[in-house]
Amino acid sequence: MIQGNGKIHIDDLNGFEEVSDEQKIYLMDKLRNSIHALIKFCSGTKPQPRSCGVPPSGKLLTLFTTWSYDEAKFSVNNKTLYNWKMLPYVNLVVFADVQDFKVKQLNKQAGWDILPITNEAAGTPILPKMFLDVMKKYKSKFYGFANADILFTKKLIDTLLQVVCHSEAGYIDNDKGLLIVGRRTNVPADKLTHESALSWQKLEQFSNRYGELFQSDAEDYFITDSNYPWSSFLPVTVGRRGFDNWIVAYSRYINITVIDASESIQCIHQTLKSRGNFESLSKGRYNIELIEQQNMPFDFGWGRTYCTRWKSWYDLCGRLMISERRSVPDSCTEYKFSYKLAAFFGLN
Repeated sequence: MIQGNGKIHIDDLNGFEEVSDEQKIYLMDKLRNSIHALIKFCSGTKPQPRSCGVPPSGKLLTLFTTWSYDEAKFSVNNKTLYNWKMLPYVNLVVFADVQDFKVKQLNKQAGWDILPITNEAAGTPILPKMFLDVMKKYKSKFYGFANADILFTKKLIDTLLQVVCHSEAGYIDNDKGLLIVGRRTNVPADKLTHESALSWQKLEQFSNRYGELFQSDAEDYFITDSNYPWSSFLPVTVGRRGFDNWIVAYSRYINITVIDASESIQCIHQTLKSRGNFESLSKGRYNIELIEQQNMPFDFGWGRTYCTRWKSWYDLCGRLMISERRSVPDSCTEYKFSYKLAAFFGLN
């Protein structure tokens, strides 16, 4: 009805065949009055003056990635290079192998900073080490990693500014650290033009038309503040299974404030037909084996986006909100069966 600008009667909608005429008249009246009240409320709502946001350094975020030159995937990585370049208040960094001259050349041409990969395992860079390296070199409010096939819009910056405001007002506790994650939307890479990737409006329209929201246990970006304990973190690597869910699950376990920004940050994944959406599943079990050695009481199910305590979202007036979830599913708090069994026999 709303999509049709109110020109459709509730009587014409599927599922209302058994509803009486009296109820339909009542529902139409309630719906009409509610919409009119909402429009009036939104029209009278003024943007709140922002007394917080960009730090004195002028940099809100240091955003980094890593990639190796691959002719079949270059068009994807190239869109990312210039898409991220449009983001304001951001330091852009790529971690590149010292021998990968092509990557260094292309990033330099795009105006990115280049840092060497100083620590790796299973053939890919270790994520905590990259975070620590950029935190030593750059001063910003947040530090973030995203895969090199991910595109963003200005909603990334809008969300981070709102998080700063909530933190400074004391609504969000970040004494132990802060982590922001979210789900991605998959779009067909072959249909996305370079021009659309460089326009936030066109990119949003393309994503709404062709995009499909991906599963809740696949996180492609991680944004933290300087309090986040990367120095004591497991040496998990990017591009391998399990590290994303571990980061969220472990952060929740040690009471880090975790925000699910799936509804406010547009994280757009460029999917190649030749690679699909499950490329990392075939690249070994390094992270899985590393995490299993810790014998922690929780499992990877704790690391889904909907398990987080906080979420960011837009209300019906288009205002960006950050709020606590009323509840999380039981699967987000259940201990592994092995620990339940040990507790039953008093072995914990």
